[in-house]
Amino acid sequence: MKSTSSLLQLNNRKSVLSLSITLIFSIFFVCSAQNNNSLEKSIQDLVESLSEQNKFSGCIILSDGHSNKIIEKCVGYNSIKNDFENTPETKFSLASVGKLFTILSIIQLIEKGKINYNDKLSDFNFEFNDPRAKEITIHQLLSHTSGFGHYWDNPQFLKMQKTLDEINEYMTFIKETELLFDPGTQYNYSNEGYIILGSIIEQVTGTDYYSHVENNVFQPLSMHNSGHPYKNQRDNSYATGIVFNSEGTPLPPASDLSQRGASDGGGYSTVRDMSNLMNAVFNGDFIDEKALSLMTSNFESDEINKESIVFDFNGASPGVSTIVGYHGPSGLNVVVLSNFDSPASETVVLGIMDMLMQQTLPEEEIKENSSSYIEGIILDSNNQPIPYVNIGIIDKYFGTSSDENGHFSIEIPEKYLDQILTISALGHKNTEVKIKENLNTEIKVVLNEDVETLSTVFISTKKPKRFKNGNSSLALIPQGAYIGSKIPGASLTKMITAKKNGKIEKLVVHVQGNKLNQDFILRARILESNKQQPGKDLLTSSVIQKSNIKKGWLEFDLSEFNLSIDKNKEYFIGVEWIDKNKSVEKPRDAFPRVSYDNKKSTSYAKKGGLERWNSIDINPNFYLVVIER
Repeated sequence: MKSTSSLLQLNNRKSVLSLSITLIFSIFFVCSAQNNNSLEKSIQDLVESLSEQNKFSGCIILSDGHSNKIIEKCVGYNSIKNDFENTPETKFSLASVGKLFTILSIIQLIEKGKINYNDKLSDFNFEFNDPRAKEITIHQLLSHTSGFGHYWDNPQFLKMQKTLDEINEYMTFIKETELLFDPGTQYNYSNEGYIILGSIIEQVTGTDYYSHVENNVFQPLSMHNSGHPYKNQRDNSYATGIVFNSEGTPLPPASDLSQRGASDGGGYSTVRDMSNLMNAVFNGDFIDEKALSLMTSNFESDEINKESIVFDFNGASPGVSTIVGYHGPSGLNVVVLSNFDSPASETVVLGIMDMLMQQTLPEEEIKENSSSYIEGIILDSNNQPIPYVNIGIIDKYFGTSSDENGHFSIEIPEKYLDQILTISALGHKNTEVKIKENLNTEIKVVLNEDVETLSTVFISTKKPKRFKNGNSSLALIPQGAYIGSKIPGASLTKMITAKKNGKIEKLVVHVQGNKLNQDFILRARILESNKQQPGKDLLTSSVIQKSNIKKGWLEFDLSEFNLSIDKNKEYFIGVEWIDKNKSVEKPRDAFPRVSYDNKKSTSYAKKGGLERWNSIDINPNFYLVVIER
């Protein structure tokens, strides 16, 4: 039987979170037998400490899978006014965790024989402008492979935002959407797809989405404090999202995307209600084992043993950070709900993991969790070291990068022993290394230059004229995008359209952070656009900033590359984060954060150097300085 962990998460933020939840459950299961009371107190003290540091406000429940609470702790207040403390009965916005209600409703209808995973949108009452949409299946909507994306920057949504309260109202503009790719060919996290699933539920059942979920999910599971209330129905029992600016100062309450949540998330619930749901689902009391297997494998397999499932599902929006998780081997589940911005809930999970890792484990448990390693040096064809090379397992969110002298060291968990390490450097061909054949050794890897160069020579006899291409003015209240300390790297890019023909002279980004340290490197990224998604790198070697990362505008000199841009052609520009000292925990404001605003933009991000790009709904402050041709 295979072990699995769900892929259904906002912006695919999976790497550290899934591993952390797995370790928390595994180590807690072992350590609790030794000193359960001490562990409970330690976790409660941790949550209180994070609250005092203004890093977490909300509630956590850890239960044994049979409605027996091992830990239940709430801290902070339900709004910026500090009038009411958070309690187990406080109703928190769930963001994308609310998609679980849609998933379970669809599964119920499939189990009753009313619909099938392979049913196409052409089988229902839909009229889409894009003719490819009729071939999309329910399975593709569930697994985020339909080709639909987000609606947040849709002009019609922005116009209707303050009054939206029914699924059919969303469909008036989603039906006009052009697909990002052919159905079933790629993965792209999609809120539009889950709105369509909500519409399917309404068409099949003959009732509105909200009533169906109330009668078929909330009521059977005794989730009496859960629902999709209108704004004017939310009293002091509801938490209001609290957002902070880059200096850590609370801003006015975060505004909702619409009048009420929908089938793509945004409902409200309590930690106790969500714990009831997790217990029922994973005990087999709500859906059958085949459906559970599908749900926890991103709908890829129906043959997974429940005892081997590791499942986590998270959500985030302004002033909302939520996580639910289940660990099959121990039968434990966790719910963390917060009315602080992400990564508030993740901070709790990572903090618990770090604390538990310090507990003394039995010798056989240490042996079971021990890792092998591979270390070595990355060289070019002239035997010179290549700095800051991405090293990892493709699409596994696992990896590292070489240091400025080309050296690297990486621990290999047992589950990855049969995998292949991919070594990737700009301007060089990728090289693959079989892990099992190179364990516990020091290796030398030589990367050959890529004979295909994407640079073009730029010649001009005119007096240089420069122009800016991109977002060169800051929002009134800049916001920050940053990367967690235990992730090997990450990239953030946005699409621009060249105003004129010219040669790229500089990439300029706006960096935030109050205590920026020198453990971080930022690498410039210039890429071709492939159907409005990041394509091939145009830079043939690393251009980095490592010794002078300060708050404000940061420049990368790209003049040596002779890169031309053509008028009206699309490109992606951005940066990649590399953490030089990955083993050291750092405060949140020590990370270089890129400021951004909420204007319409085509932007993509990825965690790790070898993962897939995922669409995000922000407009980073990046621009190019270009010499006009």
